[in-house]
Order: sequence, then structure tokens, then C-alpha cells
Amino acid sequence: MKEWSEYRSFSNNHSDEVRVANKTTGFYQLEETDFDIPFAMVVGKYNSSGSWGKMGTAFFDWAIKNAVDIGSSMSGGVSYHYIGTSFDLEVYGNVIQI
Repeated sequence: MKEWSEYRSFSNNHSDEVRVANKTTGFYQLEETDFDIPFAMVVGKYNSSGSWGKMGTAFFDWAIKNAVDIGSSMSGGVSYHYIGTSFDLEVYGNVIQI
């Protein structure tokens, strides 16, 4: 978790951004995840004219949680824009070892 928060602080070349993660959709991972192996992190950045919460929860349930549960991804989550200059919603996950 420490590595993720450090990366997230400097995403998009700035550190003034504050993002919020819902406790149920903010992070989801396999029970025994080993982040000491090479892996690819995939980030999706979206703006929405609708509810950020509904969009984030739908993506989490449809893509992130499903991918982790079937073993095609090690982890993932959703965060929401609060302060700074960025997208309304960011979804992230990573694939199994590359």
C-alpha cells in the first residue's frame, strides 16, 4: 500500500492533488499478493457528467473485483477527485506477473 500511495502523490507530474477512495472500492487484492515481482499497472482516467460513485462502483464490480476473483489481476481499485487538477475518476489495476 505504501508504494501505491507514493506513486499516486505524483501522478500527472504534480503533487497538489487530493483523491478520495471509498473503503469498499478503494483497493481490492488477492489474499496473498506478492508485489515484489514484475507487474504492469494499468490506470484509466475518466470524467463523468453523472454520479462518480455509481460509475466507480459499477466499474469496480464489473471489471476490477471480477478480474481479481478469477485470478487475471493481482489488485485494483477506484479513487475520486477531491482537490487539484485531475480527472473525476481513476481506476487502476495490475496484471499478473509480466
